[in-house]
Amino acid sequence: MTEETSTAQVPLLDLAPKLKRPLSLLNPLDYLRLLYWVFYFPQAITWYVETYCESKTESNKLGLLGLRG
Repeated sequence: MTEETSTAQVPLLDLAPKLKRPLSLLNPLDYLRLLYWVFYFPQAITWYVETYCESKTESNKLGLLGLRG
């Protein structure tokens, strides 16, 4: 075993979906994409919520508290 193989690290995989926009209610392909995520790629749902829903959730919380102007 050489020094190169003993200190080499395995590269991290980027498992985020290749989606550049939020899902649309009017796009039927987005419904299929969501079904695919539910049954075959469930970590994509967590990624989607963290990427596209966090800012909306924070603004909704502020609105409920009466702090949003």
